[in-house]
Amino acid sequence: MNKYNQDLNTTLIFASLLFGVSSAFIIAVQTKLDSDPGGRSELYPRAILLSLN
Repeated sequence: MNKYNQDLNTTLIFASLLFGVSSAFIIAVQTKLDSDPGGRSELYPRAILLSLN
């Protein structure tokens, strides 16, 4: 039982470190994102949808 408890502790520490690094990366990238000034991003799915019909 003690081995499983130690494995669980290791897994939780790894998961929390991974979550922290991922959050920091997302926050850093999110500030650099800009809106689509030309509005082209919504035209692509519409064009794909129309080509499938």
